[in-house]
Amino acid sequence: MPALSGRRFLTAFASPDGANNDWLIIPADSGAFSFNATSLTNTLQEKIQILYSTKGSEAADFTAFGG
Repeated sequence: MPALSGRRFLTAFASPDGANNDWLIIPADSGAFSFNATSLTNTLQEKIQILYSTKGSEAADFTAFGG
């Protein structure tokens, strides 16, 4: 599967046992980060939440983007 643009891609498949809890954490000095998200079908109620942290990498350090 080729990347939509750039050189790399990330895939996260749905869990048959409930909601996923997948994280991608990038270093603060990484510069700009862009992504595209899609679902395999229109019938799945897929959701994605973007969070950021200026404090650390523990789950409690993150704030929802725009929230």
